[in-house]
Amino acid sequence: MTIQELSDRYYLHDSIVSSINYNKDAETLEIVLDFCYWAQEGYDKSHPATGPLIITFKGVSKYDGPLGEFDWWGISTAEARNDSYYILMDDDYHNMIQEIIITPTDIDVKGI
Repeated sequence: MTIQELSDRYYLHDSIVSSINYNKDAETLEIVLDFCYWAQEGYDKSHPATGPLIITFKGVSKYDGPLGEFDWWGISTAEARNDSYYILMDDDYHNMIQEIIITPTDIDVKGI
């Protein structure tokens, strides 16, 4: 999937970032979310409102952002811009904002 397809298919606003792991040698970046399924177009109320979603960026030539496990980091915005994917995370508890920039060649998404 391309970054534009990711932006078109998944509305990440309000999802919580659980972890970000980057393997520079393998050129892969994995973001694990507590994803807001309820915020997706066509959401079926018989399914869970939230749950895990793993986004794996492949062929990553650029990554600028934090790594590790997180508490309280929610996604404010996520969008494709040119050849990169931009995510703005906020931590209301600690009153902090963090921008993430990822330039991949391919993306896989796995959820419930």
